[in-house]
Amino acid sequence: MDHIAYPGLNVPFEEQISAFVDETEGHLSSWARGSGMIADEQNGVRFDSMLLGRLAARTYPMADQRSLFTLADWMGWFFLFDDTLDDTSEGRDIRYVRPIVRALDRILHQDPIRLEFEGDSPVSLALADLWRRTARSMPASWRKRFVRNMSAYLYAYVTQAEVNTSRRALTEESYVLHRLRSGAGFASIDLIEFAQNASLPDDLHQRPELQTLKETTSNVVCWSNDVFSAPKEITRGDLCNYVAVLQQQTQLPFQQCANMVCERILDQVRLFEDTEALLARTKSRNTWGPSTTRALGGYVKGLKAWMRGNIDWSLETARYRHRAIGSL
Repeated sequence: MDHIAYPGLNVPFEEQISAFVDETEGHLSSWARGSGMIADEQNGVRFDSMLLGRLAARTYPMADQRSLFTLADWMGWFFLFDDTLDDTSEGRDIRYVRPIVRALDRILHQDPIRLEFEGDSPVSLALADLWRRTARSMPASWRKRFVRNMSAYLYAYVTQAEVNTSRRALTEESYVLHRLRSGAGFASIDLIEFAQNASLPDDLHQRPELQTLKETTSNVVCWSNDVFSAPKEITRGDLCNYVAVLQQQTQLPFQQCANMVCERILDQVRLFEDTEALLARTKSRNTWGPSTTRALGGYVKGLKAWMRGNIDWSLETARYRHRAIGSL
């Protein structure tokens, strides 16, 4: 039986956690139950053990308490929604997945102030609640970008169902592109601007340096999750995991493939640092104004908090305690 030891992922960024972490854990526990997304107390206990309030507190340490509660609810929604498709046989049925994805996508394409939709499923009601609470304070340009990234995330589940049904793993190159969509990395990064109550102008988001910073951050977060979740996902036959993709491609042992993913993660961290230095040199030649300069500095710190905080959380949550493939 294969056993994956979690290799050291020593990203060189400061550990941070919000002072509101305990209150956030309590709030999220209540919200998840009140939303109806948790069906019974057994699932509630399992949900609480994931410590998703701590994940929000680690990845959005700059947020005030009210904003952090909303961000924690987003973390809860992402994980609960993911488990409804990842942990069930229905999640591999395209006919089941596609209408769910379309219904959720329609919610996000509506005005959050005058939102109307058909259906009363807990996952839809919870998403509508989050969309209203988050988007009403954000500019139209941010809403458009966030909806685009959320749509890509939702429709990635259709691709995932197709891959797992066909039993044909993606190539490494195709998987890397798929993971940028399927991990909700870009949408989670968008929420940094909500957390710091300051958005960046579109022209800054379109700069190649910022695009590289966002892409490398998403890769570090998503590939780290792949390493930590590999035993669980490989056991249930999920081929949409970087470790599984490399194992299918190379036929090497799972541990060696996990080590290879970690090497790629550290390469992404180095690329992030090089790009940050390049952006700093560019910043000195631009006149963005003090408010944009402050927002950009906070945004980059938020990217670092996501990379470091996600790994710190992965080592403390009960979600990734199983390390033996085939033991679940």
